[in-house]
Parts: sequence; structure tokens; C-alpha cells
Amino acid sequence: SEQLSGVYQELQHQVTQLTRELALANGELHRQLIAKEDLSRQLSFLLNALPGGVLALNADERIEQVNPAALAIFGEPLLGLIWHQVIEERLSSTTVANEWYFKAAQTMKQRRIRVESSAADSTGRRILLVNDITEAYAIQEQIRRNQRLTAMGEMAANLAHQIRTPLSTALLYANHLGSDALTPSERQKFATKTIERLHHLEH
Repeated sequence: SEQLSGVYQELQHQVTQLTRELALANGELHRQLIAKEDLSRQLSFLLNALPGGVLALNADERIEQVNPAALAIFGEPLLGLIWHQVIEERLSSTTVANEWYFKAAQTMKQRRIRVESSAADSTGRRILLVNDITEAYAIQEQIRRNQRLTAMGEMAANLAHQIRTPLSTALLYANHLGSDALTPSERQKFATKTIERLHHLEH
């Protein structure tokens, strides 16, 4: 009886200790759960606040998750669709890698998007980042056009200079030809120089 009583007390002591350890473990798990929920809320907020579209693909290239920006770019539905199906139905290729035209009605302005992909993880999942670059591309095109116009302007100014110099010289010699004070040899010299300048201009 005394032995049983001792064993019982020892068991009670162990149960009490295990209960305390279990309570501590539960408290730690609860804190971790709260921290993970907080992190999940923060990540969800960041995902929803991103100006670019985000699409999460599973190993079968099926869209598992999207953010509001992706829905604004592609429209609904998106969840559950195969990514290549979305490309075929809604996008057309450009001459630049990873850039696409968004298929739209004829009356709508053609939009251009860029799609960047992360490397696949160990399970084959990957993330696509989608940005609407329509305005940025238009600005780049305007800059390139302005650069071409500037180059053309510089070329035209250079050409005008190349024409003006021999023309001015020829006009100067031609004005001398009208002078009554010139001797025949001087007149011949100015005529020759005028013709030389005009030939240079023609060239």
C-alpha cells in the first residue's frame, strides 16, 4: 500500500510536470500561430497593394493565386486556368522576349505587358510578375523618335553648311565678274573659280 501510494504520488508529480510543460508548449504554439497569422496578413496586404500583377502557378502551370492588380490587367476568371491557355486566349507576342500585346477590342488602345517569371521551387511552383508597360513603352518610343528627329536636324544643319559655304564663295566670285574694272585675265580667273565652286556644290 505504501509502495502504491508512493508510485501514485510520483505519477501525480509527473502528470503535474507534464501538464506544466504542455501548457508552456501550447502557449508557445499559440504565440507562433499568432505570429504566423500576423505575417500572413502582412503578406496579403503587400500582395494586394502591389501595383504589378502577381500570379502563383502550381507544378501543372495552373493559376492558384492572383492579386487584384493581375485581375485588373487580365480580367476574370483567372483562378484555376492554365497559364498557357491565358496566353493563347488573351495575349499576342511582340518582337521582345517576355513582352506581350494584350488582345482587346479594335476601339480600345492596345496595351503592352511584361511578364517575368521566378525560378520554380522544389515542387515545381513559380511566381509570375506582370506589369503594364503601355505608357512606359510609349514614352520610350517618343524618346527614340525625338532622338531620330534630332539626328535628322543635325544632319540637315551639316548639309546646309556644306551647301552654303561653296554657294557663298561662288556668289562672291560671280559678283566680281560684273565689275568693269576687271582685266580679261582677272575676269577669267573669277569665272574659273566660280565654276569650281559650283562644281563642288554639285558634287
